[in-house]
Amino acid sequence: MTRTSSRRPVTVALVLGCLFTGLRGDSALQTTSTASATMEFIRIQPGTFMMGCSPGDGLCDGDESPAHQVRLTKPFEMGKFEVTQGQWQAVMGSNPSHFSGNASRPVERVTWNEVQEFLSRMNARNDGYRYRMPTEAEWEYAARGGLDGAIFAWGDEFAPGGRMMANTWQGEFPWQNLLTDGYEGTSPVGSFPANGYGLYDVTGNVWEWTGDSFSPRHPADAAHACCIPRNPRITASHQVRPAAEPGSHLPRRVIKGGSHLCAPNYCLRYRPAARQAQAIDSAASHLGFRCIVRAPEPSP
Repeated sequence: MTRTSSRRPVTVALVLGCLFTGLRGDSALQTTSTASATMEFIRIQPGTFMMGCSPGDGLCDGDESPAHQVRLTKPFEMGKFEVTQGQWQAVMGSNPSHFSGNASRPVERVTWNEVQEFLSRMNARNDGYRYRMPTEAEWEYAARGGLDGAIFAWGDEFAPGGRMMANTWQGEFPWQNLLTDGYEGTSPVGSFPANGYGLYDVTGNVWEWTGDSFSPRHPADAAHACCIPRNPRITASHQVRPAAEPGSHLPRRVIKGGSHLCAPNYCLRYRPAARQAQAIDSAASHLGFRCIVRAPEPSP
């Protein structure tokens, strides 16, 4: 994985009544606020990475193949955490989550279209920032945290030294939940270690919507460096379900990251390469999202 770096000056913006302030550099857009709706973003530098099934990953499904190089040519700010129930409540005025009672847990039970409404309301504030969903490529690049080719967001060992690195299901799903990680259901965002880029809960906790339409397979790897896809965004719809199935006509978007319901005997999707098709009208207690923000460019 190759990366470039740059430094940016202090940026100030008012969002949800919360003051965003900090140095936009190689790491984070720091924030300060007295309100529960503060959102923090990590600056991800551009680079080239291998997207899809990692070498030696015997957990991969067919839709994660073939592995192929992707080049992201522009930096972007990725949500440091999944969007929380408190943040959703501040924007939307309600909380649809099943695992409620803690504003710092991720919001869940939100459809793709409801997330679009959340982003629309954020952008309607005209605070100089533009909010959107990440593409699948942006999401996976950021989730890998610089560990190109690793199976998990933290390396190749699921629980290094016996330490749980993400909120997943321990035991035999669905009848045995050992709660080794200390949580039944979702956990407050940031409860587990960050990845190499400083992003939390990129795998486990809740699946995360992306902006891309689902395709059953990745494209083939480019034969020459000149032809590596740049900033790919999948917008074409693909038939995923048999036409006779109810709801087969509904567009399906890519979700990434797995969730607290993913167990070794059932899901195994708590890996950056893993992906799944989800109908845009689906809302579940293991499905949430995080944002990308485009910050205003500094004056010359």
